[in-house]
Amino acid sequence: MLIQSSVIVRAFREYFELLWERAVPYGAHDDEDGPLPAAQMKILRLLVQGLPNQVIADQVGVSITTVGRHANAIRDALGVQNSFAIGATAVHQGLVD
Repeated sequence: MLIQSSVIVRAFREYFELLWERAVPYGAHDDEDGPLPAAQMKILRLLVQGLPNQVIADQVGVSITTVGRHANAIRDALGVQNSFAIGATAVHQGLVD
């Protein structure tokens, strides 16, 4: 099926984004012990090193969009506004060395 209406395409994209934010990888277990899921902890460690999102995406094996989504979720979970604050807060809370 080919959808050409920009209104419908935009609605589908918004719906997908909403679902994506709530998605949990198949077989993933909730980690009650830490503030972040394992995938986000892995990305957090790479963000703290100052690596660009594309390099992180290549190392983790996900798209750059997924890295961005995880970075946004990490910012929300830590209650910070930017990448520098992610690193400072993560170190201060003992999440990374």
